Amino acid sequence: GIPAALPQPIDQGGTRLGVNVHLAQYEEDLPEVLAEIQNTGIEYLKQTFYFSDEFDWQLSDRIIRAVEAQGLQLVPLLDGDPATGFAPPADVQEYAAWTAEFARRYGDSLNHYIIWDEPNLSSHWGGAPVNPNHYAAILTAAAGAIRREDPNAVIIAGPLAPTSESGPDNLAEPLFLRALYEAGASDAFDVVAAKPYGFDSGPE
Repeated sequence: GIPAALPQPIDQGGTRLGVNVHLAQYEEDLPEVLAEIQNTGIEYLKQTFYFSDEFDWQLSDRIIRAVEAQGLQLVPLLDGDPATGFAPPADVQEYAAWTAEFARRYGDSLNHYIIWDEPNLSSHWGGAPVNPNHYAAILTAAAGAIRREDPNAVIIAGPLAPTSESGPDNLAEPLFLRALYEAGASDAFDVVAAKPYGFDSGPE
């Protein structure tokens, strides 16, 4: 799918099969579940981890080690706290410190890190109007913290939700992405993520 006119291949390009998972619900049967996933030909698992002051490292240890043992690739989504309505952290350095610890603990097992989820929707921004500048600060701080612990990390900007709105609550993907560039965050991420939901439209 890459046009021949491009001067060089895209570093992170290519087709890879992945699936969203919620592995925290499995305990003794986690290896069996992961084996079933692997048997489908899927290689990548996107698992959400929620930032909080009382983060359960034992749970993340169990999940990440089990995925690694199965030979699968885990892509962590480092999201906000559902208990706060995914409100952005007032102190971005607290969130960045958590992402740094995440990379320090698991960098040998990970290649990719997703920073937040759907930052262009009020429903994933604590119910407040979305703020691309604040997200740019979060993304920049987290990316720098992760790269100091894992220099080979591939940073994925928070997946943008499909919307045609122009604010203040929700902001269309192109508008939000443009605002990130205007905020000077372009060096903070390697991959742009989006959610091309079809809603009531067929895949064609």
